[in-house]
Amino acid sequence: MELLTQHLPSGFQGYGFPGIHINPMNFAQVLEYLDNTPKSEVEKFYFDYCVVRMDDEHVDNLLLPDLDYVIYLKKVITISRSCNFTSTFECPECHATLQKQIKIPEDIQFQRVDPKFISGIQIEIGGRIEEVKVPTMQEFMAVFNTYRRIKKVSDMRLIKMIALFRNAPYYPNYYEDLVTKATYEDITMLTMLSQMYYDIVKPITIYCPECNKGVEPENQRGITIEVESLIVDFFRDITLNNKIDESKILLK
Repeated sequence: MELLTQHLPSGFQGYGFPGIHINPMNFAQVLEYLDNTPKSEVEKFYFDYCVVRMDDEHVDNLLLPDLDYVIYLKKVITISRSCNFTSTFECPECHATLQKQIKIPEDIQFQRVDPKFISGIQIEIGGRIEEVKVPTMQEFMAVFNTYRRIKKVSDMRLIKMIALFRNAPYYPNYYEDLVTKATYEDITMLTMLSQMYYDIVKPITIYCPECNKGVEPENQRGITIEVESLIVDFFRDITLNNKIDESKILLK
């Protein structure tokens, strides 16, 4: 499958190639994936990156938000020609188990990054003017590999924020402190940057029939599901919640 760059979430027009090739995994590859997926959040990201890079080395030139989309889509086309599957969630109120049929792309939508923010902007943070931009995978790996090696920061959200700063590869300790030890107005600035550059997946809303029993539809309370948690453990979720259709079983 070729995913045209014009259909990637960033909408970036400057890629020097028309698209990214991704291939569905076969059963043996899925089993190998499940057996070898690391538990560490940092290592799990790197593992997924290597999986899609085997399909197309152009992923190194993708902007980071676009790589997340490519990883996700590879998993989707592996388990469904129609891109539909069932996922299970727990109601945070009554702890009931809820199932939802998820359709792609109707239910999981990646929003476009605002074009004027892609090439870079200047912000005031930490008492200085800093330049931030969406990193390509090559630029991101210059920051990320440090944390793979020394394991000083293990939260991918923090690593992604550090990588937004253009000079982070050259002054890693300074920008690590700038992000991890941010206070007051700087927290607001980092939250805004995260929303602009990385929070591009629209959450899924589901409704618990038990909690909303007797409540009019317009007054029902929905449960927001962050899609990132679904993407990370995608294959295990599919294995647990998508049973064999009896119509496909032929008895002798």
